[in-house]
Amino acid sequence: MERRDRFYGGLAVVVIILGMSIGCNPGSLSMLLMPFSSDKVQPRCKIASKDKHKEVTVAIVCSFAANVTRAELIAADQDLADKLHQTLTKNFKDNKEKVKIVPPSKVRAYQNRIASQGVVSDQAIGKHFKVDYVISVDITDLDLDVERTRELFRGKIDLAVRALDLSKLKGEGQEIFEDNYTLLYPGLSQVPFERSGTSPGQFRAQLMNRVARDLARWFSAVPQSKGLDMD
Repeated sequence: MERRDRFYGGLAVVVIILGMSIGCNPGSLSMLLMPFSSDKVQPRCKIASKDKHKEVTVAIVCSFAANVTRAELIAADQDLADKLHQTLTKNFKDNKEKVKIVPPSKVRAYQNRIASQGVVSDQAIGKHFKVDYVISVDITDLDLDVERTRELFRGKIDLAVRALDLSKLKGEGQEIFEDNYTLLYPGLSQVPFERSGTSPGQFRAQLMNRVARDLARWFSAVPQSKGLDMD
């Protein structure tokens, strides 16, 4: 693989020199280079190691920022963790990257086991499972019916997302990524889901699938064709 990468890298340099010698403009030169460019959209926060032989371990922690009592929202944090785990696992496999993710069910079991001790920090979870990174997702707002109708579903979700690197520093670890995520689903340019043909659980699953795809792109490379979801 490395030999092939060096070959194509050298070939790309030859193409650049050739293009300059024949007076290619930047647009034409980009066309010449297109076959040698990456077909992946790179993540904002790369988790996989540059060393393709090194395995990286990750824990995903999803939780509500405040207590939730509405029946249709309870366990949405678990759904998101499961779907993000599935999507990231597939992306890393497709990229041939050695990343092992702790099953969210094990993370939840650990949280429940020591819940009597109070809120369990992301650092404590990462240390318990001996992972290199913790991806933390706090659901700060979730609504499946922003239009307040009895006939349609249009949801909105707000998240606070961060990543901790526990691989180099002992103890608290180091925060390497932080951002907020907001999604209106479906978007205003799209038709809402009709309640007559969709249950709250089914709509929530659709919403979490979309959110998981978006978040997975922050931490794993995806093909150019899947680099952007429209409303």
